[in-house]
Amino acid sequence: MKVKTRKRFVVSLIISLVCVAILLFVEQIGGLAFLEQKTFDMRVQYREGQKTGHEDIVIVLIDEASLESMNPLVGRWPWPRTLYAELNLFLAEQGVKAVLYDILFTEPQIPRDENGELGPDDIDLVTSSMEMGHAIHAVQLLHEPMRDPRDSVLGRQLPELFVERFSLKANGSAELFESGNNNYYLPLAELYENTAGIGVVEFLPDNDGVFRRTKLIRTYQGRMFPVLSLAALIHQQPENEISITDNSINWGQTLIPLQDNGDFLINPKNEFRTLSIGGVFATIQQIDQGNFEDLIIDPDMFRDKIVLVGASAVGVEDLKPTPYGPNFPGVFLHASIISNVLENDFIAKPPLFVEIIVSVLIAFLIAWIITSDIKIWFKSTIPLVITFSYVLIAYYLFSSFQVWLAIVFPVIGGMLSVYAASFIYMAFTEGSERLKTKRMFSQYLSPSVLSEVMESKSLTAEIGETKQLTILFSDIRGFTSISESLESGKVVEMLNYYLHEMVELVFKYKGTLDKFIGDAVMAFWGAPIAMKNHARQSVSCALEMIDQLKVINQHFKTNDFPEIKIGVGLNTGPVIVGNIGSTKRLDYTVIGDNVNLASRIEGLTKKYGCSILITESAHEMLDETFVCRTIDRVRVKGKTEPAMIYEPLTNPDTNVEERRLFERIAQLTNKGFNAYLNKDWAVAEDAYQQVLEVNKNDSVAGIFIKRIREFKSESPPESWDGCYVYTSK
Repeated sequence: MKVKTRKRFVVSLIISLVCVAILLFVEQIGGLAFLEQKTFDMRVQYREGQKTGHEDIVIVLIDEASLESMNPLVGRWPWPRTLYAELNLFLAEQGVKAVLYDILFTEPQIPRDENGELGPDDIDLVTSSMEMGHAIHAVQLLHEPMRDPRDSVLGRQLPELFVERFSLKANGSAELFESGNNNYYLPLAELYENTAGIGVVEFLPDNDGVFRRTKLIRTYQGRMFPVLSLAALIHQQPENEISITDNSINWGQTLIPLQDNGDFLINPKNEFRTLSIGGVFATIQQIDQGNFEDLIIDPDMFRDKIVLVGASAVGVEDLKPTPYGPNFPGVFLHASIISNVLENDFIAKPPLFVEIIVSVLIAFLIAWIITSDIKIWFKSTIPLVITFSYVLIAYYLFSSFQVWLAIVFPVIGGMLSVYAASFIYMAFTEGSERLKTKRMFSQYLSPSVLSEVMESKSLTAEIGETKQLTILFSDIRGFTSISESLESGKVVEMLNYYLHEMVELVFKYKGTLDKFIGDAVMAFWGAPIAMKNHARQSVSCALEMIDQLKVINQHFKTNDFPEIKIGVGLNTGPVIVGNIGSTKRLDYTVIGDNVNLASRIEGLTKKYGCSILITESAHEMLDETFVCRTIDRVRVKGKTEPAMIYEPLTNPDTNVEERRLFERIAQLTNKGFNAYLNKDWAVAEDAYQQVLEVNKNDSVAGIFIKRIREFKSESPPESWDGCYVYTSK
């Protein structure tokens, strides 16, 4: 080995080992845990084909819609327990495998009588749980601080019958699951005496407050008890002996891998067969009344299924931060664990020594490249390619094989080596060249755009390219008049609040904020990050903008500002996207005919009294989960070709009752417009009249009824194609 090569090898090795050693220390004291956990969350969110839970799992949710629909019938939450008894009997009739309650029944619904007997609703719950034979109820085993040594509540003995019935008879030590529990909350004694099983329901978050793992077995005074999900799985194979090792739980043909500390890494799912409990109760009522046709929910969907009953409503307080977001129903975590076991779909995390080896290799490779004599462009690019490639590999392993390969430790370790070697090298030979390059780029790229383009390892965006995008314009109606009635400071305060809320929604749906045009917002989807569903994302954003307007107007009302209305227009089509501006200032923006059309469509919202209008090209990219109605065939100012415009009425998340109302409006409107195009005035007018019967304030129906009556008195020319021409913006 030549002296120069040997020296380069030694320098590269020292740099890599020192950087990795520093990072290893930081890793061991938990300094990188937060970042690594966030990369885990991102991988969970953006993986493909791994979000749907097992088909044998059905979740019955106590959601906002249920609370609202049940309130007139049974009053406010918590509900009478006879409802859960009815649910038990109904599910038992359908032949479910198990019913898991992520709800604590620790106290009687009403105080016991003088003989200590339960009230009738509690008795119904106990009886139904006993008779169905598959009900599994919730228990909590807690660790609470001992403020007073004389406190008799903490450290209580569990009831002997409870321990005898539900503690796990397992081979193996309980030390792996020791958690220092010293208090408990059990179901009613009559309930745990007669139910098929119990499961511990509390989860412990990571240090950033997000729930990613749990211990599947909890201990209390040396006895082991399963969490709710594990209880359901064991319930399916009660005859099999449970065996616990340092890294797994086994029974029958089932093996659940554990980490060295006994934690189980949850492979979270956010798509299950989910039903609103209000719909289930409505179905039960239909059956009780002898109505077996047009049932809201098909009872057969429960057959041979594991049913989890939990809450997603905010007021029920069982929403948890997970990798999917801050408000995730806790019952989905239990369902995810069950799904993981049923599908043998586990996350594996390699041991620390693998991370160390990978980190040293990346750091050494990058240091070796930077200390070489290759061109500066390669020195700048290759380390980024290596790092990026490693991240892609880590993402691929997670997405395809559920292997959680650390990113932060190896990448930061490698990048530190890059910057350390770069600093040493450039301080003597390359500093002036890098400064020259930076000055050259700064003449035509803003810092933010330059940073984004360099991270993507491409500098082609500034020359412009044609892409299929969706463009959104939103505008406050009559804002000029509003601003003239307020002091300038108030106008700015009002506008800043509104624009902040709108921009947050654009970012939420992964849009790119183009610019503010006075009180108008311009945004687009599909660049610089390509997305196949950009129309869906933008329409979802527009619908939430209209919903968020209620919150904004409530804020304005509280602060003595006038309420506002907005119009939103969207168009999908090819546009030119790139960095456009002067040599000193560039903006990443879109231009072209389709941008102008989107602006014109926004202007039409005032004409039709609609909050949102979209073009046919955007409408074609939406699926049937969006309810839209046809509005008109128009020719806007500056255009020769007519354009169909539509109004999105609701997104896929709308509740069933509201969705049916919008579907009815859309059906009638579409029928009326088709008849209108065919000059069938009677049918068209009748359809639009029916729209007004559903919604008396429907401005679109009013507009067309007026047009139809005019055409009845004076027919349009033979060449009429149904197109309405606008000569102004």
